Amino acid sequence: MGLGTDVVALPTAEFGVAASIYPPQDLFIKSLQTSGEYVYEDCAKRRFVFDASNILRLKSKAASAIVPNPTRVEVVSALIWKCARDVSRSNLGVTRPAMQISSSKHAETKTQEREATLQNLVAILRESIEKFKVKYGNGVSGDDIYQHFKEHEDLMGKNDINNYTCSSWCRFGFYEANFGWGKPSWVTIPGFPIKNLFFFIDTKDGEGIEAFLSLKEDDMAIIETNKELLAYASLNPIVI
Repeated sequence: MGLGTDVVALPTAEFGVAASIYPPQDLFIKSLQTSGEYVYEDCAKRRFVFDASNILRLKSKAASAIVPNPTRVEVVSALIWKCARDVSRSNLGVTRPAMQISSSKHAETKTQEREATLQNLVAILRESIEKFKVKYGNGVSGDDIYQHFKEHEDLMGKNDINNYTCSSWCRFGFYEANFGWGKPSWVTIPGFPIKNLFFFIDTKDGEGIEAFLSLKEDDMAIIETNKELLAYASLNPIVI
């Protein structure tokens, strides 16, 4: 059977819009020339699901005079960061300075022991994001992104600070995608062999968050039994 004549030609100009906003860069070629590298290890991966009601409770606990209206990504990120710091203190006997880097906003957040409450961590995250908005108010260039990842790689190799990478894919509309077979029943993220990596994605209702954690085996064994984390999240609940 022929395809017929019902072929619609899309304006070719529309396909160049994205490239004009984000010009192609030799980021991958440049990255090969950097001295730092991500920490690839045989990590344990776990999925924690925060439903809408638990996120509301978490927001209430994390709210403060500085950040009276924290977002769901901020509170979930802060809670996981706090629990990861608790794991480090449990393993080492001391708490080292910690940095969380958002690969989606390229924002860097540093903290010390005295700042480790949930409210303070949310405030630190918010401050970091606001600084990013001011610094890159006119947009982010390819060179900015390259420099960010280069610095990130360098920091990942340091042993005197705990580094965590958090990437939020919330509000990306994955559950609205339809390639001819209907909308997806469940969207997930493949595992990455990178230590201290957190990925967030929407639950199907768009109100909750599925958090995918990649940690060293001994760290994961502790965090997956953390009572504070499990008070707000379910460990690998059934999908359907």
